Amino acid sequence: ANFSMQTSVGAIGFRSHPQTYNDQVEWIQIDLEKEQEIDLVVLVPAIWRQPEAGFIPDGFPLDFAILSASEKHPEGLRIARFTSEDALLPRIAPVTIPCAGTRAKWIKLVATRLTPRAWDDAYVLQLSEIMVFSDQENLALRKTVTTSSDGVEKDFGARRKAFLVDGSLPFLMNARTGKPSPAYLAQLLDDTTASFSIDLGSPLPVNRLHLH
Repeated sequence: ANFSMQTSVGAIGFRSHPQTYNDQVEWIQIDLEKEQEIDLVVLVPAIWRQPEAGFIPDGFPLDFAILSASEKHPEGLRIARFTSEDALLPRIAPVTIPCAGTRAKWIKLVATRLTPRAWDDAYVLQLSEIMVFSDQENLALRKTVTTSSDGVEKDFGARRKAFLVDGSLPFLMNARTGKPSPAYLAQLLDDTTASFSIDLGSPLPVNRLHLH
C-alpha cells in the first residue's frame, strides 16, 4: 500500500533526555491496567525528513529488549531481543513483534544502545507510537506510560509520554485496492446545527465509532 507523510504541527511521540554516550540505558513502560493475553507489539519510529537521504528514523534504538510482566512473572519476562545484527535500521516502517500466547499486565521496552537524533547528534530514545494488540484491539491506547527520563519538552511541545499511546501515527496508509473518493464538506450558516446519519441497513452489533 502507498503511504503519505503526516504534515503540519501536532503530536510526534516521545523523546528521552539527550545523552552524551550511546550505551545509556533508557526504558519505556506501558501499564495495561490488568493482565491480558497479547499477540503483537508494534513499535513505530519517529521520522525525520533529511535533505539528502529523504525520510529516516530519528532516535530509534539499535539494541533493545521487550519485557512483559504477568502474575507468573511479575518482574518481567523477556519476549524479544534485538541488536545491530538484526539490521532493523535504517527503516521508516513499524517493527512488528509477534508474541502469541503471552500474558501481560505491562509491557516494557529497554534500550541498551541508543542512536543519535538528527538535528544535533545527541543520543536519545525516540518513538512515535507503541501499540500492543490482542487480536484487533490495541490494548495500549491511552494507557499510562512511565519512562526512565523525560525530554526537555515533557510539559509542552510535540513530544510527550502520552503521545506514545494516542493512536496518532506519522504516516497515512491508503488501501492497496479500491478507488479514492472525495471527502464530504458541508458549508453551514452560523446558527445551523450540523448532523449526519448513516443507515447500516439492518440491526448490527456496534462496539465503537471511529472519527477520522
